[in-house]
Amino acid sequence: MIILILLNIFFIIYVYVKYYKFPKNIEDKTKEIEAEDSIVIGYINDLNFNNNYDLILAEIIDLNVKGYIKINYGKESLEKYDYTVSLNIDMASTKLNRYELLALNFLFSNKMEITKAELEEKINNIYELYNIQFKELEEVLNEKITKENIIDKKKEKVLTKTTKWTIKISILLVLGISILNAIGALYFSRIYVLIYAFEKIVLAVMLLKANPYTEKGKILKYNLEKYKLGLEEKEFFTENETMEQAVVNKEFANSIALHINTQAKNTFMDNKILQNSHEVLKKTITNTILILFALVVLMLLVTIIMVTLSKGALAWLCIFIAIGGACIADVTLYKKK
Repeated sequence: MIILILLNIFFIIYVYVKYYKFPKNIEDKTKEIEAEDSIVIGYINDLNFNNNYDLILAEIIDLNVKGYIKINYGKESLEKYDYTVSLNIDMASTKLNRYELLALNFLFSNKMEITKAELEEKINNIYELYNIQFKELEEVLNEKITKENIIDKKKEKVLTKTTKWTIKISILLVLGISILNAIGALYFSRIYVLIYAFEKIVLAVMLLKANPYTEKGKILKYNLEKYKLGLEEKEFFTENETMEQAVVNKEFANSIALHINTQAKNTFMDNKILQNSHEVLKKTITNTILILFALVVLMLLVTIIMVTLSKGALAWLCIFIAIGGACIADVTLYKKK
């Protein structure tokens, strides 16, 4: 059992070095980051777009900074936080790239000007139905950063396959060791079994959160973390800065793309919409934790229950546990592109 525990430690270190360790002598890429579109900055940071409220919002501000749309605030005091968003470029313009065109189609699908309330409704609807339009947007962004050698598609495929089989095999191994220990075929201290199970959970979580960055991608990611720390110290809506100024500030768009909460962000979009936008992520994290906890509890119950079972009943239980373990592994897998 000690050998298995040491093997797990080896695999955890291997995954850390391969996917989490940054290169030495990292050069400063701040100017390169600042020159990139906000939605691309956010996508490089997250490497996913699933129901991502912040990337959509950042792209809207970025389009306004470029002059492709116009955000017009009300003149009256009662309307000073209300605005309309209007199209300010020909949709057939060659200036537009694919993800900008998709964002404009989302905003102006049936009219050339929308209100703040209509924009909030559109944003909220993203989380009710993840439509084909945004799946395409994610594919466009993924294709862009692949061409720019920020992520490695081969590494991504290997990571997906490794994660899939590691989770399946880990669940079956933990259950198998528990069963053999319970029937007396093997004897290991329960502490060792729990340590082994915990290591498997750590390894699975590390693989689920790992990203297939190239060396260039790792350098950009490292620089993004530093750039984000600098943005966190800034506020874009103060006594001396109005929302009209904030929505033409590229740094404001970048801060949204990097999930930095500011007063300007919450003023531009109702905070309730923001809270709703993270419900999918919260549910996913909660469900994953509950499933992992349930597996540990199941392992302990198996060691207690199996002592009282006959050999025939024990055989059937082993079959059902093996099938159930494989099914749970499939459910908990992270779907990478």
